[in-house]
Amino acid sequence: FHGFLLFGDAYGPAGWIGAVLGAAASAAVGLLLVNAFTSLGSNASTGPEWRTLAAVAGSGCFAGASLAIAAIQLANADPRSLWVMFVPIAASALALDAYTSQRRRQGHLEFLSRSMRAMQGAEFSSSVRELLEAARTMLSADVAEIVVFSHSPDEGVLRSVVGPTDDVLMQPIVVGETRRRALETVSAHDAAALLPRGRQPHELDDYLSEEGLQDAIVTALHGADRIFGMVLVGNRLGDDVTFTHDDRRLFETFASHAGALLENDRVKSQLRHQAFHDSLTGFANRLLFAERVHKALTLTVAGQRRPMVLFIDLDDFKIINDSLGHSAGDQLLIAVAERVRASLRPDDLVARLGGDEFAVLLERSDESEAEAVAFRLVDALRPPFVLEGREMRVHASIGIARAERGVVADDLLRNADVAMYSAKTNGKGGYAWYDPEMHVRAQERQELASTLEGSVEREEIEAYYQPIVALETGRVVGLEALARWNHPVRGLVLPESFIPLAEETGFMRPIGRTMLRMACEELHKWRSRHQFHEELMVSVNLSQSELRSPNLAQDVQTILAKTDVPPDRLILEITESSAMQDPTAAIDTLGKLRELGVRLALDDFGTGYSSLSHLRDFPIHMLKIAKPFVDRIDRDSTFVEAILGLAGTLNLEVVAEGIETREQAEALRALGCVLGQGYYYARPAEALHMSSRLAFGPVVLKPDRQARVA
Repeated sequence: FHGFLLFGDAYGPAGWIGAVLGAAASAAVGLLLVNAFTSLGSNASTGPEWRTLAAVAGSGCFAGASLAIAAIQLANADPRSLWVMFVPIAASALALDAYTSQRRRQGHLEFLSRSMRAMQGAEFSSSVRELLEAARTMLSADVAEIVVFSHSPDEGVLRSVVGPTDDVLMQPIVVGETRRRALETVSAHDAAALLPRGRQPHELDDYLSEEGLQDAIVTALHGADRIFGMVLVGNRLGDDVTFTHDDRRLFETFASHAGALLENDRVKSQLRHQAFHDSLTGFANRLLFAERVHKALTLTVAGQRRPMVLFIDLDDFKIINDSLGHSAGDQLLIAVAERVRASLRPDDLVARLGGDEFAVLLERSDESEAEAVAFRLVDALRPPFVLEGREMRVHASIGIARAERGVVADDLLRNADVAMYSAKTNGKGGYAWYDPEMHVRAQERQELASTLEGSVEREEIEAYYQPIVALETGRVVGLEALARWNHPVRGLVLPESFIPLAEETGFMRPIGRTMLRMACEELHKWRSRHQFHEELMVSVNLSQSELRSPNLAQDVQTILAKTDVPPDRLILEITESSAMQDPTAAIDTLGKLRELGVRLALDDFGTGYSSLSHLRDFPIHMLKIAKPFVDRIDRDSTFVEAILGLAGTLNLEVVAEGIETREQAEALRALGCVLGQGYYYARPAEALHMSSRLAFGPVVLKPDRQARVA
């Protein structure tokens, strides 16, 4: 400070002033240089920090200069008295160190607070990134990592890393043995694991070595009621050699706040996910699907490929759900969802709209691509499902609608829905394109369904009877009861127009029970009035929903008892496809019916999902050859011969359906078929007409001549 001493004694007041001014000048130059470099590096104003640093530097400068002047004065007076300065100098040094540490901690906490506030309201992945960046900055670390898992590491692990080379967010990873042990170790301790350079061997060393880290701090992320992950910082940068205990305490505070924030974000993300996704399948729900369809329509450019929607409905799912219970139905839906997901392209959006209805959005597609997707979906659902050891079959009907000019999201989905019902009408397990005329048919179908609901109570369901004859003689040995609906406006409605609708709407069981009761009542009348009809049989069709009813055997037994019909005079027909929906349940139900003494027939044999192993297990008495095979018997009798041979091997009776010509009847007789029915012999007729024909004895039908009494 002699440079500032222009007058007076160097050891007097003038010297003291010079010392203070010299120290102040040195501090001011240092502050200006620090401020200049900071401003250039951050490209921002440092006004607040400058004032704080100036105040601290000024105080330190005055204190240092005062101690220096006191030391010089003591040395000048008596050098032996310098030891007295040790206490104030040591106290000042300790105070400065404590202040510096406190300022650093305060700065870290303020930084942490600002980071937490900035992350509130952000998406979960964004919050993770911000936390990792905050941890790196606050602890001068080269790498920061967060690992988040579900209730245990086995349920899925997501890893996020921010470092000089890695920048990975929420990446699913396979948990290796080393990482698994690290997660278990960290989860077992409340305190963070401090792993500095030069440490003693630690159980996390293998994990650090695998991650390429020389030192680190690792701790668990605590939620409200469980540990849901861990956070790590590694490879210390800067002047400090490695992480310290103070760093660990700071990191524990950071991890505590981060855990609360991330857990809250996870809950919010989960709620958002639940609001837009189906909880059973994980697919998008109707709300999200409609939003995406709307977005796709908004972004459509004229002349480019347009969005298309596929509406998927599972055929006969309601029957399975009602008969086996909702738990089995949910399992089946999950299995269906897996096949649907595997059949789609990565960019296709699939949604579960509710119940057994699904939808697929093809954002940019043409007709051939849409048909290819529909075909894959139908084909994927064709093989049977095996759930809890039971084989079940369920198929899909699909409607496809293209986005026309001016159409909105609701219209596009509704059009696909209408097309789906058209696909069902044309035959289940297929797809159909939307056509505007379908709306008219859909409205008619809805009106038909509403009228069908009270048809049984209004006694509109009638039974028509078609004779079953012995092909060799033409004698009538039985009658098949066929449902007709005497609609109050449309007149007589044939079964193909209302039976599928009754199955879908749940009205088939009361209709089926009504048909069974009427058929048994008529058979009782014929048997009681004409003793020569004691061997006459009546055949009644069982629908798929009836076959799955747990009360079927009891209902049949009750009706037989009330109508006084011997069980062996009743034939119950089931279709092959109905039986194969759930073969195990079908075999059980058919076994109970056979125990009653009822005769059982497999209808339309050869057109469904044939399984010879199940055919041997089904407790049936009779096979009915489907009309398509009879139609071409004069050109190709191979299938009929095969069915007759199989029936002979299994000791089953055979009835040929749909005989319409004399040539068909003669070919069947020549092949050894014993029984048959069809328009060649007689069309279905109402009960009164059939009673008049049976009134005088056994009836022999000779199509080339009039029917006569035997």
